[in-house]
Amino acid sequence: MITISNLSKSFKNHTIFRDLSLKLPSKGLVLIKGENGSGKTTLLNILSGNDLNYEGDVYFGDIKISTLSNREIQNFKLHNISYISQKNNLLNFLTDIENSNFDKLFLNKKIKSKGRNIRTLSEGEQCLAIIKRKLQPGKNIYICDEIFSSLDDKHQEEILTKLRILKKDALVIIVQHNFELENEADLLIHLKKDR
Repeated sequence: MITISNLSKSFKNHTIFRDLSLKLPSKGLVLIKGENGSGKTTLLNILSGNDLNYEGDVYFGDIKISTLSNREIQNFKLHNISYISQKNNLLNFLTDIENSNFDKLFLNKKIKSKGRNIRTLSEGEQCLAIIKRKLQPGKNIYICDEIFSSLDDKHQEEILTKLRILKKDALVIIVQHNFELENEADLLIHLKKDR
């Protein structure tokens, strides 16, 4: 379970959060909605441990992440959190199949197909390779920032099926503008601008 207590965050002269408190379950699908500038990606960055510059408390179970050293945070994230963002973080020297199965490749396990060179893939195909790589089972938390935007209907359904499976044993947190997931969500959080 993730517990957020009295979270406040400002950027320059703009208040993003003021005394936000939430409890997120240890399993299930949480959908975060809100207009541009409401703090959706900022909240994901805080939940992923990528942003520690805030006031208030964020606990993962009984672990207060802001009290950990940099090494402890990186270790915690490595073993517990998979963050999938809109940014391309593929390894260009690997193929799409190798990128999708990076954990197996890293552990020197065989991969059946060599796949296609990343540089020859469309933006949507690159996005799919990133998402598949990051949605490998084994993490406790999957944080997804606009992952459906570059996917066609077929691949949106493929990834949604994978998320349905993952949410049985892990917490899946999704921010998404244009893909209706409300009926899939176990918890819906609507962030409002200028709180």
